[in-house]
Amino acid sequence: MSIVTEKFVPRYGKQIDDLVGNPDRGFRTETVWYVDKAAESENPKKYIEDKLDIYCLPCKDEKIRLDMIYTYLTAYRDRDLPKEALEVLQIFFNVLRERKMKIMLRFAYCDSFLALETGAGEANIARHIQQLRQLVARNADVIHTLQSGFVGAYGEWAPCYQMPPVNYYNVLWRILHELVFPSGLYYQLRLPTYKNYMNDYKPYYDRIGIDSCAFFGEQTREGWESEGFQVNGELKEDWEQLTREAAYTPQDGELFVNVNLVETKRMVDGKEAILEMAHHRFTSFSCWHGYKEISAEQENTTVMYGWKQEEITAEWLKKNKIVYNPNYFKDDKGNSIKRNTFEFIRDHLGYQIVLQNFSADKEISPGAEVNIKVELKNYGFSAAFNMHCGFAILDSDNKVIKSIETGNPETWYSHDPQNAFDDNVLIHKVEGKLEMPVARGEYSLCFYLKNSMNELAKVGNEIEEYNGYVILRHFKY
Repeated sequence: MSIVTEKFVPRYGKQIDDLVGNPDRGFRTETVWYVDKAAESENPKKYIEDKLDIYCLPCKDEKIRLDMIYTYLTAYRDRDLPKEALEVLQIFFNVLRERKMKIMLRFAYCDSFLALETGAGEANIARHIQQLRQLVARNADVIHTLQSGFVGAYGEWAPCYQMPPVNYYNVLWRILHELVFPSGLYYQLRLPTYKNYMNDYKPYYDRIGIDSCAFFGEQTREGWESEGFQVNGELKEDWEQLTREAAYTPQDGELFVNVNLVETKRMVDGKEAILEMAHHRFTSFSCWHGYKEISAEQENTTVMYGWKQEEITAEWLKKNKIVYNPNYFKDDKGNSIKRNTFEFIRDHLGYQIVLQNFSADKEISPGAEVNIKVELKNYGFSAAFNMHCGFAILDSDNKVIKSIETGNPETWYSHDPQNAFDDNVLIHKVEGKLEMPVARGEYSLCFYLKNSMNELAKVGNEIEEYNGYVILRHFKY
């Protein structure tokens, strides 16, 4: 029986926008760099920082916390990775850690479909994967997912762009066996077709999501697809498979480059984008492609500028059975506010956690073992991947003196994980037992949600917090 209970006040309207900067979710950028060029530079760290700035600074308004990084090993495609290459890669991870930036890590050799001769053979790919194993494990805290890599132009896995030919099953097995599974990471591949190479080995299969590198939204127009991946396209079965399985792994995507979409008159519709992102439960999406890749002076030519002009309403979301926060379209006085499809996508990629209530099974007293429970809802497209949660006690100096990790944010689905078209919002419980301090003093009982770099997330409540710790109750004795 609960002795202490409390309900929480949710955020309303534009207050919810403050959650955009939460870790391991949301819009992301991309970065391209070459390991050999960094190694040969006078200052490898500056080379890496300059490359990151090219792609990250234009996205500062989006408060991005994710970056999909093409890491080119082209110069080493016919030999082992030398010591200086591995050292530069560690500098690269150190820079990311300093910047508190998580990445989708993609190793690649060929940087153009016009230069297929720069691809690597299977034996060298295998050797490089083996050489990278310890490096990846040592820096797993910086990695959101490993993504495609090693095969094809840009490491995208398109078979027509891989020279010399390789056995795709063998390469995929090595990536999962050497880099992904030992480090507790997720992996993202171009299409479910490639994921299905692992359908006889469930532990590896269950770690694979999708990186949709030619995203067109949920529609049926001819030519608006990639390799037939479309609602009613040649890969209709792949589309339906992802709809069934998307809840269990992080999904990512990007538009074609904006100039191509303009020239071919394939300006992706914002509402159709929401339908695909919701049904395929996207955790992240590139705001570089179709937006930040174009100069600010030409922003009005971009796909995402169009999304900013396209209104989205609660009525449309309800009609299409898309989960949404009912307070998203209201201010704190209950007045309706307008929203656009760009905002809705930005705010609902990944997780959007709103605490519902808190309870304890006994009064808080010196040395008491108290069972604590928090109930919450997630209004985001996906669960909270790569996140950890629990309870903590802060002393009067706001130092953590006790904590317990409990709960599994990777199962915080907004709605039925087996039914993408059900919009009934689930309630999740986080429960744990903490022994209260014995010494007299002032304390705060807190809830926390943080990623592998100990970056704490904000929740969608009007509630006191300290450095990301959400204060459930102050107490003293």
